[in-house]
Amino acid sequence: MIDPRRQSVRRHGVPKRQKSKNFRAKPVSTSSKPWADLLILPKPGQVFRFIFQNIQGLPVNPWAHKHKQIGTAFAETEADTYGMAEINLNFQKLDASSQWYERFQHLRRNHSIHSCNQHDSSKSKLLFGGTAQITMGHSSHRVLKSGIDETGLGRWVWTLFAGKNNIKLRIISGYRPNPDASDGTGSVYSQHERYFRAKKDDQNPRRAFIKDLQAAITTWIEEGNLLIIGLDANDNVRTGDVHNMLRRAGLVDVHHSKHPHLSTVSTCNKNKQDIPVDGIWASPSLDCVAAGYYGYGELTIGNTDHRMIWADFAYESVFGIKPPDPIYLAPQRLTLDDPRVVRRYNKTLKKEHSRLRLRPQAFAIQAAVPTGLELKHRQAYATIAHLDHCSRKHAAKKCRKLMMGAVPFSESVAKARAEIDMWSLLKRKREGTKASTSKIRRLMRRTGEMTAFRKTLKEIIIQRKAAMSRWKKMKKNAETLRIKFGKKLIKARAKERKTTVEAEEKQLKQAFGQRKMARRVKRITGKPRNTMSCVNAPTRTGEGPRTDCYDRHSIEAACMEEGTRRFSQTESTPLMQHDFVS
Repeated sequence: MIDPRRQSVRRHGVPKRQKSKNFRAKPVSTSSKPWADLLILPKPGQVFRFIFQNIQGLPVNPWAHKHKQIGTAFAETEADTYGMAEINLNFQKLDASSQWYERFQHLRRNHSIHSCNQHDSSKSKLLFGGTAQITMGHSSHRVLKSGIDETGLGRWVWTLFAGKNNIKLRIISGYRPNPDASDGTGSVYSQHERYFRAKKDDQNPRRAFIKDLQAAITTWIEEGNLLIIGLDANDNVRTGDVHNMLRRAGLVDVHHSKHPHLSTVSTCNKNKQDIPVDGIWASPSLDCVAAGYYGYGELTIGNTDHRMIWADFAYESVFGIKPPDPIYLAPQRLTLDDPRVVRRYNKTLKKEHSRLRLRPQAFAIQAAVPTGLELKHRQAYATIAHLDHCSRKHAAKKCRKLMMGAVPFSESVAKARAEIDMWSLLKRKREGTKASTSKIRRLMRRTGEMTAFRKTLKEIIIQRKAAMSRWKKMKKNAETLRIKFGKKLIKARAKERKTTVEAEEKQLKQAFGQRKMARRVKRITGKPRNTMSCVNAPTRTGEGPRTDCYDRHSIEAACMEEGTRRFSQTESTPLMQHDFVS
């Protein structure tokens, strides 16, 4: 029988006999360097990128900056799947607005799964432990299903992907409990220990983790799954028990396999003995093309003391197919509902046309139409069309900034957020970490802090703290500030459309209410509302009585006919004749 007393095991790779205290992460040094391969950006084609990190907890506040930082990490690393350990939240005690799916509304095209201890009786909103995994981009469309550790302890989560020729890829992100010297009741180890004791099972939680994960891996391999596993093992991932179990299962440590000649470095900055406690393992048939560690604090996600570790796999070995490059249709920035956006678009477009002198060139071609168009006119027209297209793209980009809904947008909130970003970047720059000077200057102009570069590190830290304080106060009033911002939009729309403010306000409230309802219905049922029941379509010529279409096929046919009619009106003009466009 296993001795139920605490085992003399390692914590973060350091023997337990060394005195230490159980404390959460503190700000870390940014002087460390990456290890092994450098992350290539933009991400090479035909590569699947997996990133894993112990994030040392998410804030209780769902609008906290750390959620924004995770989104930034996705954008800057171009990760396909991001595994997280220690999310440290008790979702059973959080209200509806603080649940997992409300926290990451700003992430586009994602599939996520999360898990925490479902058996703990704690009434606190904080609960150490838990794991999560987010899949972004076109890889999210290949997800079949996802799940959690069957015990409900939140030790790991998994996502199953479908490939070609019945290939199945399963990605797992996990956290192995770590005993603390203080024997705190809230530690992950103590939570798991209470669970096993309640079931009259005296096994050590760390050994139980290895035993249960091994059983799950055996089942998955028997089902024919390819595996990628990211773990915070809280033990030496090169020689420890977790590594030995995974090696016996036939999995490969991708970092050691890719770089056997390199000396090990620590992945947690509490460890001073260059012992890695985080690792990624994969099935041997998966072709790992690159793997490495980020430096501490190189990509800021709160105050975590763990490195971000990553591995790139050849897409063909992962999914058995070389897919075409995905096409992402970004949301339309130019919206006709806001007259201010329309004016900004027209002003920018007119300025570009004037700078490129497109109008005189177009009139020159028009003047040549009666005498016949030549090859030089064709070339000039192609140049004008290309420059006009570029000008319109530039004007559309400048007319409105996209806000993805993490915090209700208003001008005051945006300025407060910009202040935090500016001071954070300046702090990183003062500490020796790379930061974009041009971005800092843009934020200085936006916030009006034109002397920011003259501040010392101590002053920058004070200013950032004050900016965070203002931001937190504004977040509490984000809805009120959003209403004030909306009133400016209502007045602009009423002035443009020559209607009353009351009429525009009623219409806008209805639109916002329907949008929120649709989001909730889709999240609960998994299906969007089918709101289109009838389309009143014009005839092919655009004249005569219109026709009501009720079924899917008639609606699609009517839309295609109307689209063809609208976008073929120039076919009879001189510039569209066969001799000119062939």
